[in-house]
Amino acid sequence: KVAGVLVDTSIISNEIENVVLGIGINFKIKPHELASTIKKTPNFYGVTTLVKKNEKALPLVQQFLYELENVFQLINSRRIKKIKSEWTKRSSTIGRNVSIITGEGNVNGKAVKIDSDGALIISKGKKAEKILVGDITYDQ
Repeated sequence: KVAGVLVDTSIISNEIENVVLGIGINFKIKPHELASTIKKTPNFYGVTTLVKKNEKALPLVQQFLYELENVFQLINSRRIKKIKSEWTKRSSTIGRNVSIITGEGNVNGKAVKIDSDGALIISKGKKAEKILVGDITYDQ
């Protein structure tokens, strides 16, 4: 993992009130110095750094903000199919067997698609379940 994203939303009466997006990029982290307890957590897939690639922070952040603005424009223009297509193409989750911890319990199955609301659709045999929020781990 080179970066991490955290999204927090406030939903009132089934409408999104606001969204807070937090992003961290590992520029100078030393993966071998991470505490062994962190490495043993279920959502730890490895950490890498951009130090060896000699990436400069400013151009990378500028490019990131430019790309983020493009995504916001797609959202504002309601180009949901384009967003969904790009999201699905880049997803490391679609097609994998997953376990998800939600506020309503655990869900296990195969991640099959992202719907037009941005929910992850999990196939559970002949049934499908729509997941909007949860902590995902990949099953082996």
